[in-house]
Amino acid sequence: MTMISFSYAAPDVVFHLDAYVLALTEGPKPTIPDIMPLLEAFAEAPGNSMGGCLHIVLEDGNTENEHVQWCVDHAIEKGDELGAAVAKVMLAMSRTQRRKLCRIWENLA
Repeated sequence: MTMISFSYAAPDVVFHLDAYVLALTEGPKPTIPDIMPLLEAFAEAPGNSMGGCLHIVLEDGNTENEHVQWCVDHAIEKGDELGAAVAKVMLAMSRTQRRKLCRIWENLA
């Protein structure tokens, strides 16, 4: 996979965020290193110390597809573009990868 640089600084970056997510989800399963820039930016965003819109996955460890899809929908409903992006990429990952991300999250948050 070709690495795409990612920087999330303001709402006007949403187009680039969408392109990044699209690049990660259209090919083979994204890897942990692929999602880390998104996850780190999500962890640093205000209100996300407890997992924000992804709480049920990142904090509670509910890694089934329906839980991750709920997070996508919830983040979109709340206007959290970054949270929706993280959840969309997580949805393209395996449950094993998601469980690893939950363990990584413990050290980020």
